[in-house]
Amino acid sequence: MTPVRVLLADDHALFRQSLRAVLDAEPDLEVVGDADTEGAVVPQVESLRPDVVLLDVSLGEGDGLRVAAAVRAAHPEVRILMLSMHNQPHLAEQALDRGADGYALKEDTIDDLVYAIRSVLRGGRYLSPTLLRAQARATPSPEPRLRGESRRDELTGRQREILLLVAAGKTNRDVAAELGLSPKTVENHRANIARQYGLTRAVDYVRYAIRKGWMEA
Repeated sequence: MTPVRVLLADDHALFRQSLRAVLDAEPDLEVVGDADTEGAVVPQVESLRPDVVLLDVSLGEGDGLRVAAAVRAAHPEVRILMLSMHNQPHLAEQALDRGADGYALKEDTIDDLVYAIRSVLRGGRYLSPTLLRAQARATPSPEPRLRGESRRDELTGRQREILLLVAAGKTNRDVAAELGLSPKTVENHRANIARQYGLTRAVDYVRYAIRKGWMEA
């Protein structure tokens, strides 16, 4: 199996070195290079041809969100996973708008990060689970409705569970396994959600969760 080629872009040398050691220990991952400034990222992508770029939101004096947009424009085939210390939903949404495929936090576990890399690599969207509220299964009070929504249009409990898991980067198969459902049942629920709310992409699910107030600030 050919390892997944990973480029690290972070302005802290010790963090890059530590992350390289951890990721290189994974049999299917290989760190092929690193960058520590905004201007170094795109040239490194062009020369090293990574599959995934782990990109810090803050690159010293640089702007990781601007870099994400530049990488997406020049190399649309490369997956971009933002890696940040900022647990702020609006930054996650901005990152997705700029072309990132996911938003992970530096406080996450290494298992979370490895999962995030594999998730974006297979075409999914990933959002750090610490950004989402653990309130999918039971809500003590009625959820807030968006303007124009009637009570009968609100998500069912099961739809809400599925929406939050998809927003966190889970595939249909992942969701089915976690909730004890068949993949076909998950597909049917997602079709109903898409029909009612127009949420067709994982990024749409993330934005909906942000608007509904289901994410930690």
